Amino acid sequence: MQSRWLHVAAVAAMLLPGCLNETFREGEPRLEFDREETSVRAKGGDGFVRDTFYVSSNRSWSAAVADVEADWLSVATGGFENPAGVLKTAPLVVVCKDNPSEEERTSEVVIFVSGLQKTVSVRQRGVRMIDELEGSGIDPFVYEDYGQIY
Repeated sequence: MQSRWLHVAAVAAMLLPGCLNETFREGEPRLEFDREETSVRAKGGDGFVRDTFYVSSNRSWSAAVADVEADWLSVATGGFENPAGVLKTAPLVVVCKDNPSEEERTSEVVIFVSGLQKTVSVRQRGVRMIDELEGSGIDPFVYEDYGQIY
């Protein structure tokens, strides 16, 4: 009786690898984002402003700044390896240098995957300058401390 089970197990073990040769890779390449554009503030605490997109794809992908002249924008995440070929979501971190200008600036990040390419827009606001604050009293400045005006 035990010999019969050993034969059945041996035959099953020989047939099982033939069943597993099936590929699980999805057919057509897919590339999706959680949003098509972002708008970031002009300045960050450490000289940089960061934002994160989430990229969903069933293939490995890479990312680069579209405009070579946009030296203020870079990608911290250069891509994502997805050898399994199933839909996975990964972060794409964009980094903007502080914008010292009042002018808004824009550029795009391009994501490449298996012959496809899509872009996401990055817009960085300019610094808002305040010309003059009206003060009461001796000088033309108003000092603010925790929301109370002195």
